[in-house]
Amino acid sequence: PEAFLAGPGATPALKGVVARLLREADALYARARRGIAQLPLSCRPAILAAAMLYAEIGRELTWRCALDSITHRARVGGARKLALVARAGVASPWLSGGAPLPPLDAATFLIEAVARHPVRPLREADNGAVPQFLRVLEMFERLERAERYGD
Repeated sequence: PEAFLAGPGATPALKGVVARLLREADALYARARRGIAQLPLSCRPAILAAAMLYAEIGRELTWRCALDSITHRARVGGARKLALVARAGVASPWLSGGAPLPPLDAATFLIEAVARHPVRPLREADNGAVPQFLRVLEMFERLERAERYGD
């Protein structure tokens, strides 16, 4: 650890770990689409957009940063973010769930917690996909501004 802290850098071994993590993340994003398809239509665009944006960060880390997460920072530009969010908005109603998959062991406690608490039905006024979509865009804009300017 002291050698790494003295001269941090992405070693071949560390790049291998990053590559494995990104492969696992991509598999989870693909698996998540089946679950996203089961969500209420108004939730799907935001959840799918988040998955697509995080996957894009992984691609940036792979291709532009050569798997170096120590000395490089993977960034997705605003235009690309907007394109991905728009694509999620268009694609989300058409997702197909297929046969349900069992939950991952790591997520079981969350699913059990949700199952213990009844969900209140949404009122029609609460179910606006467009306002929610705009809130997601605003959230990503604020995050990008905070990253850029330290807000």
